[in-house]
Amino acid sequence: MAESKHYTTQICLSGHVISPQLDNYPGVEEDYCSKCGAKTITACSKCQDPIRGVSRYADTNEYHRPAYCVKCGSPYPWTEAALKAAHDLAEELELSESETATLKATFPDLVSDSA
Repeated sequence: MAESKHYTTQICLSGHVISPQLDNYPGVEEDYCSKCGAKTITACSKCQDPIRGVSRYADTNEYHRPAYCVKCGSPYPWTEAALKAAHDLAEELELSESETATLKATFPDLVSDSA
């Protein structure tokens, strides 16, 4: 199998980036996040594909935490938590049933890089 064009990233279940270049810096991994105590992951829980980190060929180490898995399209745990919080909030608002449904339908757009 060919080497990935990206390093593997370690992120906690709450979304804190531990290392966007985990395989480039052995020894920096954390079993639990030092910021919030949540368990950390390096792969999608649905398909087990590594979480894509910094490009091995980029001139920058700038990194933006992904919302969805590039292999299977599943939301990562931090994305699922944000969507659930938004759904819970929508239920508490004094809106009609159709207004609540319309509002909830917009939530996936809030966590994806789309128009």
